[in-house]
Amino acid sequence: MKKFGFLCVVVFSLVAQSAMADILGLANGRSANMDNMADMSVEGGVNLDGDGTLFGARVNFKASTDLMVFGDVGMLTLDNNGGDADGLVYGFGAFYQLRNVNLLENTDFAVKGAYHLGTLDASGVDIDYTEISIEALISGDQLGETDFGWYANAGMHIIDSEFSAATFIPGFGTVGSGTASDSNNEFLFGGGITGALSFGEFFAGIDFIDGALFVAGVRYNL
Repeated sequence: MKKFGFLCVVVFSLVAQSAMADILGLANGRSANMDNMADMSVEGGVNLDGDGTLFGARVNFKASTDLMVFGDVGMLTLDNNGGDADGLVYGFGAFYQLRNVNLLENTDFAVKGAYHLGTLDASGVDIDYTEISIEALISGDQLGETDFGWYANAGMHIIDSEFSAATFIPGFGTVGSGTASDSNNEFLFGGGITGALSFGEFFAGIDFIDGALFVAGVRYNL
């Protein structure tokens, strides 16, 4: 039983702490102006920090003039203190443009809500994650004298994690079982640039959520 308790402490602190520097979905990487977005698009991207990597894909659909809904899936890998965990994460959400809100001259404003979940395998122990995110997004069509657009975002991410495990002892078999859980509220802020491509656009930027998160992706308009 002591071995089981020790395993719980080690695995949970290893994975839960490193996961706080990652989000389970791709970065916003877009304008808040829905007029600039295609009625339907697909994209691929990556989130990188010192503790892990997320490779993901997202499908976007403009449900109305001001509302864009999306669904995404990704492979998340976490690495910290010599241990690692990986698994599939997925979720859905929506952007809604608030056309009557003008925080700065020549900018657009939108809000986003999203829900993500997934299970990561850490040396045979499954860790279940859920994430609820609420963010504000502001953007401009041109960054200075460049051809790039820009965006900035800020919001709250509520990340819950839970795992269960048992200890195998030679000669005795599997003994002990139990669960442990944790919940963290993480503030996110950051931003980046967007650029036009012949088939869509690209984005790149930095988000800060308990550390710097480098983000990038490419969007293909259908």
